[in-house]
Amino acid sequence: MLPGILPEESETDRYSISFMSRLPQNKKIVFVNQSAGYLTIDIINQFSDAGYKCDLITGLLVTRNRSISKSVKVRRIIKYNNTNHIRRIFTWGWASFQIFIIILFKYRNSHIFFFTNPPLAPLTSLILPNSYSIVVFDVYPEAISELGFLPKNSFIIKLWKNANTMVYRQAEDVFTITQGMKDLISLYPMQNPAKIVNLWADNDFLHYIPKENNPFIKKYDLTGKFVVLYSGKIGFTSDVEILCDVAEAVNDDNVRFVIIGEGSRKKSIEQRINSSGLKDSFTILPLQEVNMLPYTLSSADLGVVILSKAASQLSIPSKTFSLLAIGVPILGITGDESDLNVLINQYRVGRCYNNENVDGIVKFIRTLVNNRSMYNEFRNNALLTSELFTRKNAENFVNNHD
Repeated sequence: MLPGILPEESETDRYSISFMSRLPQNKKIVFVNQSAGYLTIDIINQFSDAGYKCDLITGLLVTRNRSISKSVKVRRIIKYNNTNHIRRIFTWGWASFQIFIIILFKYRNSHIFFFTNPPLAPLTSLILPNSYSIVVFDVYPEAISELGFLPKNSFIIKLWKNANTMVYRQAEDVFTITQGMKDLISLYPMQNPAKIVNLWADNDFLHYIPKENNPFIKKYDLTGKFVVLYSGKIGFTSDVEILCDVAEAVNDDNVRFVIIGEGSRKKSIEQRINSSGLKDSFTILPLQEVNMLPYTLSSADLGVVILSKAASQLSIPSKTFSLLAIGVPILGITGDESDLNVLINQYRVGRCYNNENVDGIVKFIRTLVNNRSMYNEFRNNALLTSELFTRKNAENFVNNHD
């Protein structure tokens, strides 16, 4: 088993969702997530299938092959916008206000299931009368201070942490996704110990598509290339610029770096590529349609997952598990003590380096290009590991107490 990521079976049993045995099935559960995707859908559907009445408050609902249960009413709030600091803060704040008003007037007697997006939403529980639980996908305000947006000793950070003391103490249950994140939030007092529920990939939706049958590869002239793919947010927790340093050092016409996504750092990366003669080494694309995800991920010979050193113990990207489902070896770029590093090395699904070790990253890429045996070992390990992180993990949010 993977220490710090995958709990032992006895721990999972011990951490079964205790509030479900206390929550009457006729009491509605309202899920709050500003950006809801397959993880949120799977969790809600598990509750709905177990007989609970569920609603969702969200700004964005991204559906893949599985839709949210038809019995679930979806109430809309403002979408999350992370293109710059001002829009990020505004959409967080306005969404939290909308969430407060909706719960106050529509769901005063419901149990609230807060996700940490927007991060201010759980703070509304200090005023609202509802019982509630929290799912911590990102640790706040620690993420804000660790990334240097505000000093750790600033008034806002101190005030937020003091508020968290009351929020976590009053929560019926708190869930998170890695041991490192559990260690951080366990500094706050809680009614019950925080519980780890592992993330999962949408294995029914994600499957490998051979390169010769992949229209994405043909469309962007990737045939015969060793594709190093970064797909996701290009924001402050992802030092995507390091791929420019790597590409300069690799200097191989047969290696193509593909970046797919949007975010505050994208323009600066494009400017550097255009000014440093790297245009032939990169393909930079906007976010693709959801139904293209199996094709984009299958184009990769190596999938890149990046977390800045400051954020390495504050989250773990869900794209990690999507790459495993496709069978893509992973290049992790993050802090040495991160949960991502633990996962990659424990299961031998790739290699992990800190963002100062460009030489190590370059050597790893060159080795994979020339050593098909090593590549196939990482690929097979990825597929085997993905079987541990499936939709079945969502069942851990529901206690089979009938």
